[in-house]
Amino acid sequence: MIILITLFFAASLTIEVIIEVCEWSKNKYNRWKAERDYEKYILGLSDKKLAIVKKFYANEYHQGYLRENDTNVIELVNMDVIMELNNEIIVRESQVEDINDPEFLFVLHPSALQVIEKNSKKLISLA
Repeated sequence: MIILITLFFAASLTIEVIIEVCEWSKNKYNRWKAERDYEKYILGLSDKKLAIVKKFYANEYHQGYLRENDTNVIELVNMDVIMELNNEIIVRESQVEDINDPEFLFVLHPSALQVIEKNSKKLISLA
């Protein structure tokens, strides 16, 4: 009877270890895949989005003012390439083109900055 209980305990412990190893490897793979897809997205930017990222990267503080309602800006924020700092700057009403869509301060996301620095030659050679 004791041998049977010991075997059952050993089998359940072995199964638990196997499940933990499988979950760990699955999480590691998903993280690697997400990082790869993120890098592909940044390197695949084109037109205005690429111009925004290049402009921010060229800036010493990796920041700039953009209009919050621009569809390109919205997509870059949603994909965690840039992030808004919630600092609204309005000098005078007469100097603001659209009072309903003022410019906000945005900055490159740290993970995007790492990808850009890692692949700066590829990104600079793009359009």
